[in-house]
Amino acid sequence: MSEEPFDADLVEFEAVLRKLAPAAGRVSRDQVVFRAGRASARGRSLWSGAAGLSLGLGIALAASLTIGRMFTGPAEVIYVSAPAERDSALQENPPEISPADLASPWQAQMKYLRLQEELATHGLNALPRPAEAESPKRLSVDQLLGAS
Repeated sequence: MSEEPFDADLVEFEAVLRKLAPAAGRVSRDQVVFRAGRASARGRSLWSGAAGLSLGLGIALAASLTIGRMFTGPAEVIYVSAPAERDSALQENPPEISPADLASPWQAQMKYLRLQEELATHGLNALPRPAEAESPKRLSVDQLLGAS
């Protein structure tokens, strides 16, 4: 250790500090813990209110779903008969719309409505069978362009 002399003022100040004793504390550990708990509980009212509101909404939703799905009786069964077979007359002579029928819009509309009614009663079997397509003729470029 160094043996340097201290200032007299510092030695005197040190002696005064040694004579001082710590004062009895006014802070109680229990009081500090109690105040900390009370301060932390102030923000809980918002969270507890939100939790209570969501709980109430959940109970209301569950009750409405339960009441809405209560048993009301057996389901109604509807029997549908099989569609009738296509008439042989329709199969042999299907209704056709010709260009002459298109001259009168009423006649064309009536044929269309008859065909629609036959479809409703007899199903897809009422549709006329498509005619066999002829093989297309091969034309040259000159014929297509109209050159002789």
